[in-house]
Amino acid sequence: MSNNSTPLPRILIVDDKEKVRQSLSLALRGRDFDTVSAENAEEAWTLIQDDRADLALIDLMLGKDNGLDLLKKIRKMESPLPVLIFTGYGTIETATEAITLGAFNYLQKPVKVDHLVPMIRSALRLRQLEKENRVLKSLIADHEETIIDSEAESSRIVSGNFGGHSPGHLHQEMEEELIRRVLNECGGNKKMSAEILGISRATLYNKIKEYGLT
Repeated sequence: MSNNSTPLPRILIVDDKEKVRQSLSLALRGRDFDTVSAENAEEAWTLIQDDRADLALIDLMLGKDNGLDLLKKIRKMESPLPVLIFTGYGTIETATEAITLGAFNYLQKPVKVDHLVPMIRSALRLRQLEKENRVLKSLIADHEETIIDSEAESSRIVSGNFGGHSPGHLHQEMEEELIRRVLNECGGNKKMSAEILGISRATLYNKIKEYGLT
């Protein structure tokens, strides 16, 4: 079990059938996840806006609502949480549409928890990498704006203590490590890696070549 001092990842289960919500919630709570549930898109959106979930598990058919419409709203967020779509009425076309719209993955009902849990963990790891990427970009931007206090100090950068590394060298090390981790989590998928890193595939290929990440 997880350390009580560390909050468990919270999974939002969105399904119009109470038995499905209860079954998935019970199964996930037994595997070191916290859960919160919603029976329709409106209720789910309120919970998401209140930052009540780390990942959303959304049924495609939500009564009068469509799970893909909720997915679209989530993907427009500044920092969208990962989404898994599931349904008992799926087709290849529907699965393709869900992935194209930004779903992390797509599952058929009845959901097999042993298949679901690894997907959840992978999606949460990738979201963490996305957060780290934003932090890295912020650090780089902050140091690029570092100013020189006087002409006498114009030959040095006000950088603080970087353990003997220049800011530029430190950024390169951080960037290389982040790209390495993202590529590893994505199984070498460069298209997905580029999207997570927020760069073009051409830039990613150049970075891979620059850092020798073959």
